[in-house]
Order: sequence, then C-alpha cells, then structure tokens
Amino acid sequence: MKPRTTLILVLIAVVTLAGGWYFGVHKAAPVASAVPAGRLAFPGIAPRLAEAARIELQHQGKTLVLSRQADGWGVDEDAGYPAQATKVHDLMAGLAELRLTEPRTADPAEFVRLGLEDPGKPNADSTLISVLDSKAKPIVALLVGHTRMRGQSEVPDQIFVRRPG
Repeated sequence: MKPRTTLILVLIAVVTLAGGWYFGVHKAAPVASAVPAGRLAFPGIAPRLAEAARIELQHQGKTLVLSRQADGWGVDEDAGYPAQATKVHDLMAGLAELRLTEPRTADPAEFVRLGLEDPGKPNADSTLISVLDSKAKPIVALLVGHTRMRGQSEVPDQIFVRRPG
C-alpha cells in the first residue's frame, strides 16, 4: 500500500471514531423508576383507608361521589341511596393490596394506549379514584386504565394504573 493511501485510511478511521463518539448513543436518565416486582403501590395505607369519609370516581368528565353514612356508604347523586357494601369493601381492599409489577411508560403521549389519559375528557377510558378523609384531604388518588386479561389460570390479570400528575 502506498503511504498516501494509508494516511487517507487512517484519517477516515479517526473521523469515523470521533463521529461515533460524538454522535453515539446517549443514555438519558430514565424518567420512570424501576420498581421491585410485587411491591405495594401504597404501603401502610390500610389504617388510613378506615378513616375515609368520601370516595370520588371520575370517568368521562362525570363524577360519582360516595359518602360515608352512619350505616355504610351512600351515593350522593341518588340522595344518599345505599351503595353496595361489598363493592366499596372490594375497592378499599383492592387499593390497600394493589401491587406494582413493572413500569410501562413515562411518556404522556402513550397514556392513551394504556387507557390512562385525563379522565375529564368525554371519551376517556381512564377512571380517577380519589379517597378523601373527613377534612377533604386525599388519602389515595389513582388513575385506572385498561385491563390486560390473562388466559392462563395461574397468571393474574393486570390493570394499568398511574398516579395523577
């Protein structure tokens, strides 16, 4: 090989390496933090849920309010008509025992695919569940989206959730 050809090849290699280093893959800090599989979404929340005085469910721009009454829970929109105690109990137990498996996305543009968009929109698939105490301070707030059904008996169904904001 001629010295001129060798010099040209060396210069091309140096420029290629420098360009690869400069324009190479830059890893940005992950926005969504990894969670240990099976970790409770709200650790230690069970005692606070016993103090709940109001439950608000917002879906497609409409809000359903349940208030604690002397003999159970009542639906405010229906003049305090009694809510099914087992459904309210299941909701509270579900919130206390909700376990996170893995993060899916932190990109707000992808929330629609998971059913986790703003529940105030008329065609939203998400539901905002807010449990408030007697002073109207939130105990728990959670957006619930699509359900992933599992066909295998030993694998539980999954629900996409995220915290508001």
